Amino acid sequence: MIIILGYSLITITNSSTVLGYFDAGQCTCEYIKEQGACHPNFCNWNVNTNECTKKVCSDIKQSFCLISPDKFKCIWNFFENRCESFTKCSDYVFPIENGNLCYTLVKCQADINSIDYSNEKIRCMDKEIHAQYAISNCEKVPLYHCNWLVTPDGKQCIKNTLTNTCDGKVVKLCSDFSTSELCNPYACYWQDQCKQKTCSSLTQKECIYYESLDSKQFTFCNWNGTSCIDLDVKTLTMEQCWPYTYSSYYWNSETKICEYCEREDYANLMSKLLLFGALILFQTLQ
Repeated sequence: MIIILGYSLITITNSSTVLGYFDAGQCTCEYIKEQGACHPNFCNWNVNTNECTKKVCSDIKQSFCLISPDKFKCIWNFFENRCESFTKCSDYVFPIENGNLCYTLVKCQADINSIDYSNEKIRCMDKEIHAQYAISNCEKVPLYHCNWLVTPDGKQCIKNTLTNTCDGKVVKLCSDFSTSELCNPYACYWQDQCKQKTCSSLTQKECIYYESLDSKQFTFCNWNGTSCIDLDVKTLTMEQCWPYTYSSYYWNSETKICEYCEREDYANLMSKLLLFGALILFQTLQ
């Protein structure tokens, strides 16, 4: 008996590309073997060694530092206006009103239980769940930050304007949001009612990606000249592969196709599972 085990948060169905939050942006400059694919805003091309290498954080401009892949470990310091190396989530403390800056770091969230009203500070912490806008609970979230955060038990933080509180609600569909103010702009859009985003619903300026309602997945999109369509990575060129997928795919110079960069922990897990499966097969055949 052979048991095959595996799990991945990447799916490519009907020519669409969907990535889990922790599975996006896993490529580094070292994956790239051709100068034309070496992204100049994040990487340097060494003409002597023909290698693509990562730029130091201080050399990355603000607009690109803000969207730099997590693997680069670069963050933008809004108070000193510079791109710098990330250390760890708990090292960062912000004024409570700027607690949303925790989400600009590398897989961090605001530690809602660390709020210190005596000095108006909040500390950041590691993500509790694989979601872009994770938070421990909604009840302690200041009303001005009560914007579609997601708790470990699957609730979303919704402003209650009657009680002026931040309430945790189970939201399964965009149509569950009753007003345009409550309609989650990352996954939904308002058109007489709150509707689920699709690539075709996005304008040319918006045509990059949209998120799932729980902020755990991204669906990538591409502008075809007249409308926004689902991104099909198989159609991307060498120059498009990296930037169109937010460094989630790289150009394989041997196969000449755009290929996905797996998370290191996932790759290690799969190696162990394959080894485990091989051992079971070996024992079965004895």
